[in-house]
Amino acid sequence: MKVQKLIIAIGIALLAMLGAELQATEIRSKLLPGEETRVKPVSLEKSDIYKVRSTEDIFGTANSCGAEGLECCGAPGCGCDSCCDLTFVAGVEATFLAPIHNGQTDFVRYNLFNNVNNNFTTGNGNSPLVPAPRIWLGATNCHGWGALVRYWQLNNCTVRNDPFTPFTTPPTLSGDLYGFSTNNSLKLYALDIEATKNFCLGCWDMQAALGYRHALLQVGDTVAFQSVISHPGGNNFYSATGASLLNFEGNGVTFGLNGIRPTCGCFDLFWSARGSVLWGNATSSSMTSAQAIGPTIAAGSTNAALGSGNDDLFIGEVQLGAQWSHWLPCANALFFFRGAFEYQYWDGVGGTTTANSFAEQTGVGGVAISTQSAGNSAINLVGFSIATGISY
Repeated sequence: MKVQKLIIAIGIALLAMLGAELQATEIRSKLLPGEETRVKPVSLEKSDIYKVRSTEDIFGTANSCGAEGLECCGAPGCGCDSCCDLTFVAGVEATFLAPIHNGQTDFVRYNLFNNVNNNFTTGNGNSPLVPAPRIWLGATNCHGWGALVRYWQLNNCTVRNDPFTPFTTPPTLSGDLYGFSTNNSLKLYALDIEATKNFCLGCWDMQAALGYRHALLQVGDTVAFQSVISHPGGNNFYSATGASLLNFEGNGVTFGLNGIRPTCGCFDLFWSARGSVLWGNATSSSMTSAQAIGPTIAAGSTNAALGSGNDDLFIGEVQLGAQWSHWLPCANALFFFRGAFEYQYWDGVGGTTTANSFAEQTGVGGVAISTQSAGNSAINLVGFSIATGISY
């Protein structure tokens, strides 16, 4: 199913690039003998903006779309006359995204003597906004064809600690205590190298992109749990630990479509949609351990599982926002600043491993722990981004 979606998306990207070139060819065919069309380079990928105020800047034909904002930003009104062979763009972006994904470890403390069960789970990996940088560098020629290199990375670690706390559920004895700590880690990165094609669609300046992506997805989960159960024979001490790790690294295809539309003044609206399909190797591991120690018991259990295999990963990205730009005449360059809503979806990969351990004393109680990797590894990232850069 992912392969079919990939073929359709690549076809759309290629058609967009071809349509842009045909549009430019049609305009050139309408020129009078001796006239020349110079296409001003633009780079309108979601993080890469060269300011275009009208289609006159692209094809040398008048269009009122966005013309009002030309002079207020200080941009020269020279049309294509100042167009050079290549336009370069570089910038940095700070994304602030909240990871949302399921935890991988569940554990249960059960008091058989008092018929009380307590269920716990790791913190589901959910975190507040996490800063993640993105950088890019690109170039576009006067016919709208270009190349772009982009890198983005997110690292996050969420720690939760609950010290020993008395159980209050009746008829638990006053000596019952428990405590646990969890650690959820997440690492993502993506490196893109792509070809781009700029074109105009009404009052929208558009860009289609198709290229190569290398990406990593790594999800880790650890937990340590301790409990005391009081009973007439004394106190039993229970402990459990669990750890899981999922790692996917692969290569594939990325494709995108972006649009920007001038508004009043120096502000523009923009949107961006991107999809990527990657193939690579997924490895997963799970390990659990449980122990019970008391006046009349000493028991323990340890289990582990490993898995590895080829898999695929789909990544979807959306941005929607606005930008402000200002022409720098002394540097013959354009400075821009932008802000946007951003959403990313990293589909789950296979290679699930599961490990279970438990330790108990009959009639008193025990502890059980279960951890798995990959099973619920789909990741949603929701937040916003701010970016600044320059094109020249």
